[in-house]
Amino acid sequence: MSPVDGLGMDLAQQLKDGKIADYLEIPAGFGSAAAADAPANDTPDANVQVSYDKSKAESAAVLSIVGKVADGFNLQMAGAPDRIGVDSRDVATSGMSFLAFLLPGIIGISICSSALSGTVHENAHNRTNGIFRKLATPPISRMKWKED
Repeated sequence: MSPVDGLGMDLAQQLKDGKIADYLEIPAGFGSAAAADAPANDTPDANVQVSYDKSKAESAAVLSIVGKVADGFNLQMAGAPDRIGVDSRDVATSGMSFLAFLLPGIIGISICSSALSGTVHENAHNRTNGIFRKLATPPISRMKWKED
């Protein structure tokens, strides 16, 4: 039987069609099974099913995240204290707005492209008006032009 979400969509078919990269299936009774006492053997009583397309890059990230969340819940339910925490902060753009981050690059690209465009325009103008031909008419060799 193929899993169907709350909107009546066939998730397995969408996965095969490439419309989604992965999905997480939480079975009925998961909460009560997870809250029950630890099983006698090493097999978990509460399982979630992750179906994924391994050709998609984000599938590895989803599997990793779901695994880390499950590990965290297992440690918490086992009574293990938190020994290591993760405090994340963005150092590169902290205190900087999106516009302040992008504006210098936009200005730089504009200056470079206008300089290049101006050079191409000037060369085309000189060629069209015969300026280069006129520069070649004096009795000076090309080697003399390069020396000076």
